[in-house]
Amino acid sequence: MFCQIFENNGSISGTAMEADLAGREKEITRQKTKKGIELLNDMESRAVANKASVAETPASVTRKTAGAQAWIATNDSLGAGGSSGGWSSGGVVAAATAGTARTFTEALLKGVLVTGFTNGARYKAVFMSGAHKQVASAFTGIADIRVAANPTQQATIVAGADRYMSDFGALDFYPHPDLTDAVLGINPEFWAWGTYRGVQTKMLASNGDNVKWQTLAEKALIAKNEKQGFCIRALSYA
Repeated sequence: MFCQIFENNGSISGTAMEADLAGREKEITRQKTKKGIELLNDMESRAVANKASVAETPASVTRKTAGAQAWIATNDSLGAGGSSGGWSSGGVVAAATAGTARTFTEALLKGVLVTGFTNGARYKAVFMSGAHKQVASAFTGIADIRVAANPTQQATIVAGADRYMSDFGALDFYPHPDLTDAVLGINPEFWAWGTYRGVQTKMLASNGDNVKWQTLAEKALIAKNEKQGFCIRALSYA
């Protein structure tokens, strides 16, 4: 496992520093906040990805933390020809090979849920692309998804499902912009960020009429138990 240095640099001109802009007291404060949000988005994107960890090679290769999709090897649903990644010797977490693309179905979801239950998992949150969220909202289940409209009020079309009640407990569905061809499920109690250096901002040397800074954090995604996650891979985008 390796800590990754996430960083995001920013700068603002002296003119912008002095400008009286609407809706803010100081433009530099707003810009620093934006860079901090971008940094957190970068961390989240790495956390849900099928990215292997990378050991540092001084002066050439920087350390990288593995994403959750790479960590998961036990409760892993692969396309034909795919192979799981997971923890390997030397502390490196390898990325998975997804395999041949297939359609996301309720049967695939049920398959990883029963496998996970058998392995002691208790999943709570499921992340997927917007397209796959629409597919999941169309799962039929066993309950009536239609409701009678009140004749005295305007009807509302309910076209999305945010919770799935499985045989093994309730799952909350979340669309995630960084997922495209995989559905990722976790029990958040068993996943965490390990912090070597927390989010911080330091000033950089100016090279003219500007102010420069760097926002950074040094962290690693920790899988306390990779069995408390599942991944359905090699899903077609539509």
